[in-house]
Amino acid sequence: MSASGSEQLDWIAPEQAFAPFRIQDGSLLLQGGQRSQSRLYALAIDHLTFWPGDDLAAFLDRARTVLAEGYQLAGLFDYEFGAVLEPKLGAPHKWFPLVRLGVYPAWAVFDPVKQSLTLEGSAEGRARLKTGLHIGRPPAKPACGQVRPVWPREAYLAACQTLIDHIRAGDIYQANLSQGFTGRLQGDPWAVFLRLIAQSDAPHAAWFRPESNHVVITNSPERFLKLEAGRVESRPIKGTRPRRADPAADRAEAEALSASAKDRAENLMIVDLVRHDLSRVCMPGSIRVPRLNAVESYANVHHLVSTVEGRLQSGRDALDLITAAFPPGSITGAPKIRAMELIAAAEQARRGPYCGALGWIGEGGQAMDFNVMIRTLDLIRTDSDWQIAARSGGAITIESEPEAEYEETLQKLSALQSALEAD
Repeated sequence: MSASGSEQLDWIAPEQAFAPFRIQDGSLLLQGGQRSQSRLYALAIDHLTFWPGDDLAAFLDRARTVLAEGYQLAGLFDYEFGAVLEPKLGAPHKWFPLVRLGVYPAWAVFDPVKQSLTLEGSAEGRARLKTGLHIGRPPAKPACGQVRPVWPREAYLAACQTLIDHIRAGDIYQANLSQGFTGRLQGDPWAVFLRLIAQSDAPHAAWFRPESNHVVITNSPERFLKLEAGRVESRPIKGTRPRRADPAADRAEAEALSASAKDRAENLMIVDLVRHDLSRVCMPGSIRVPRLNAVESYANVHHLVSTVEGRLQSGRDALDLITAAFPPGSITGAPKIRAMELIAAAEQARRGPYCGALGWIGEGGQAMDFNVMIRTLDLIRTDSDWQIAARSGGAITIESEPEAEYEETLQKLSALQSALEAD
């Protein structure tokens, strides 16, 4: 790639700038909301796709070659990529790609606080991207959809109780159980994404179109991994309470979450798991937890969030970090591998993008930022509409009450359901 540079453009909101690109294969908007940076990726010159049975070392070598040439990679690691990293989990479905990364010579960075828009990358790539930014922005067509649980309520309760029994037997300490939802969408998924980010601001929302007939929308609040100047950061979420319309009741929910021994214990178990994962590639003694069990509030829920930091070992890169820590600890359990085995047995379904990771890698592999793909819609176009697949889950511990855990899955899905419904 030719020498990389940057240029400033007049401010425009990320979703407005992205609108002309949204129908293109490989288009990706990482929407940071009102307080965090957003990034736009479009006009990929190539795509790196990893399928079950492919040679992982060869795939990683190719990715490193592309990064060394100055390009950035951006895209999705499906949850089932974890089975490639841990053979005990069994072979993933052969007909779905596990990793889909675009190769981008240029990209756009939006800072809502500074109201700045910066194009970065090669001169030719920036010119092509700039031309696209000035194409007319087609309005979002109306859209209306709905999802409903795949399982009857009793099936979820039984799966939850099975995991509790494993915990009581000392097999595991915690596992993240999810249930599936399915439905149909009439109209334009872009309208759903616009409603979602307007109704529920989240720092790791995204729109990704791997192919013309496939769109992934997420409103994730959770960071999986960030790498910048050698510093590694993960921000696992564990612990949830619903928001309330009445300010006093809402404050009481947040305070109850902060004081909950069960939720704090859940979070601490996952923090320990994340520390262990990061220790594989971080410098000895560098891992610390500067923030533990802090309450963060979003449109429909309060969460307990912790921050785990470390310093990446010399000679390591973002791909080493991903393969050491994937899949995210917060959506698996502890011990991680055994929890994943029990999750697979309980759910009996492919998770796909859900609980995977979406983001970007740059600076020759020395910079990255990936989310955890919770609060996610996976849409496949049919002849007449879009088929919707979604999942929602939570941590199961020895203190879990299956009925309460079931209701929590519905609460977590509520922002997505609201965005699917017509205005």
